[in-house]
Amino acid sequence: MALVELFRGEAGGFGDAQRNPANPDGYNSTLHGIIAGGGFSPYMAPTEVTWAAAEYRSGSDWRDANGNPLLLVVGGQVAPALCQRIDADGVVTQDRSFTGKTITPPEQSTLASAVHSDGSTVPYFFTCFGTSGDIEFRTRGGSWSTSSGTPAQADGLLAENGNLWLILTNGYQVRKFPAGTNPTSGTAGAAIDVGDSNWDIRGAAVLARSYVVFVKPDGIYVYDIDTNRFENIAPWLKNNVDQTTGRGTREWAGDVYVPLGWGGMLRVTQNLDILDASPVPRSRRPDVETPGRYRVSALAGDASFLYALHEPYWQLLGEEISLKVFTTSDDSIFNDRTLVATDNDAFTNFTLNDIGSGSSTAFIYVGATSRFLMPVFGIVATAISATPTMQYWDGDSWETVLVDDYTAKMTRIAPLYSRARVPDDWAQNAVDGTTRFWLRINIASNVQSGTAVFEVRVLPDVEEMIGTNTTEDAFDRAGARTHVFRGYPTGQGFHWDDIASLKADHSLMMFLSRIKAQAAGRSLIAVGALSHMRLPIGISGEPRMERFPNCVNGFPSILRLGADDRLTDTEGRPIEVKDISELYIYGEDANEGDRVQAWVKYDGQDPKPLGFNFGLPCVLKLDPQPERGRGYRYAILVGIEDAVRDERVPLITRVLAQVNSVPRDETELAQ
Repeated sequence: MALVELFRGEAGGFGDAQRNPANPDGYNSTLHGIIAGGGFSPYMAPTEVTWAAAEYRSGSDWRDANGNPLLLVVGGQVAPALCQRIDADGVVTQDRSFTGKTITPPEQSTLASAVHSDGSTVPYFFTCFGTSGDIEFRTRGGSWSTSSGTPAQADGLLAENGNLWLILTNGYQVRKFPAGTNPTSGTAGAAIDVGDSNWDIRGAAVLARSYVVFVKPDGIYVYDIDTNRFENIAPWLKNNVDQTTGRGTREWAGDVYVPLGWGGMLRVTQNLDILDASPVPRSRRPDVETPGRYRVSALAGDASFLYALHEPYWQLLGEEISLKVFTTSDDSIFNDRTLVATDNDAFTNFTLNDIGSGSSTAFIYVGATSRFLMPVFGIVATAISATPTMQYWDGDSWETVLVDDYTAKMTRIAPLYSRARVPDDWAQNAVDGTTRFWLRINIASNVQSGTAVFEVRVLPDVEEMIGTNTTEDAFDRAGARTHVFRGYPTGQGFHWDDIASLKADHSLMMFLSRIKAQAAGRSLIAVGALSHMRLPIGISGEPRMERFPNCVNGFPSILRLGADDRLTDTEGRPIEVKDISELYIYGEDANEGDRVQAWVKYDGQDPKPLGFNFGLPCVLKLDPQPERGRGYRYAILVGIEDAVRDERVPLITRVLAQVNSVPRDETELAQ
């Protein structure tokens, strides 16, 4: 019997306070709070605002004619492209609908807009549409015009030291409007090759305020003004070619950060060193040990921190759950699409030409031998006229699952995001002789026969934790939510804290803005396909520096202390059964109404509630756990629910556990 110190208020690697010698690289869970100032504090609850569905991946934080903060956000893979405006008070209005135009290809759409002058001092907001339409620009006063400059079209834009660079529609060449030239009427310089035509430009930024950087899947290209050419300083990238490598590239603190399409991120320093800066190493994954991918999809930075949006995990649950995909036009004759839907190959697809338009019996069936959370569709964009609906089998009939359609009527790669877990009465049944847990999706209302699906993913089902501040934690632990990381360089490395967990997919774009910010504070705005979320972060990103009215009263206040095999601080017992009898939790700024809760996981099982207390410090005395017979490894989760708003955020600074060795005969009885 001994006290084991689980947490000492020290910032762990990647913001994860776990100490886990048995699995040091395991991304077992997320932190859902900030470790800073010697302790752990919950983050703020975001404010969500809905808007028209589109692939919003480009925009600018700007000022209107009166100097008020203004966000312009553009997107749309299916015509018409849209520009949304978020005003200083947070109100969203449609600023422009671009008739017949679509935003540049999805892999390049982060480059669709830029703020630049008219060649003197008048600022304009430029946006481009590839070959679907000519460049347009907006004044601060709100008027839009079509550019008469040359070239008229572009796949991307980059403003740099008075120059405006255009990525040509061939994808790999650039032209530059020199400083002093009006891009709305003038002519750009001659085309410059960025590598060869085999790979298109996916990202762009300025290194150290001086060097133009373009990123392609085969390398990072830096402009040499003396020779008027680009040199590839990272040709080894083509060993891991991914078409989204470089999308979201951004300068911060003089360096350039390059998201990698297959996961991770690189930091290009002013000395042209290339360092790893990944918030989550590529070997890591969520609790459920299944293949998947993750990606940094958007970046924003201020004077203190770099912020990264981490898209929800795409989990491919294949052989272990025997994923099946069928299509049918009459609910009696079925086409098996499983091979194409699960081959992890974007170059193979099946179309929906066998689903009859308007038919009430035409479905896509997705099934597995175990429960799952939601289907994620890889779509070749073709719109349908209505939002898809989804149902599950309860043993007697098909019942509706309420969903948010992130596919935007089958036009973008995204999930049908169920608003809650499928109820416990979900039962297996036979479809075309195959027994599975089935979800069926009806998209038969004027479905376009050319709509192509190249992959179908599902996320693992995870039970919700029992407690008062555990809303939607099952979705988060399964990897179905967007995360916000906050980081800063540490010599050759990079430190990240996992500071927020956002419902569904808000990973498309991120801004720092004074929109609806308090006093001298700022808001961090994460953009999604269906809505955006605003999080107030104060002056320097440290929420304890100021008081906020929206402290978390939900699951993001959870602190995860990782699975371990320790019986004491210095002694590991990987083959000895252990039990947890007491937790000692210390902290600051907690009042008598702040509820402290705890859960325990034994050997990767679901978390079990251990009880709650109020205020800090406190002791949780735990009843003997029937699961202790499996307790070779354990994990503790603690959370604090802030009961009073407009006060300093309560802080957990230390957690100790009373760990007991369970005698073998007692273990056998427990089992």
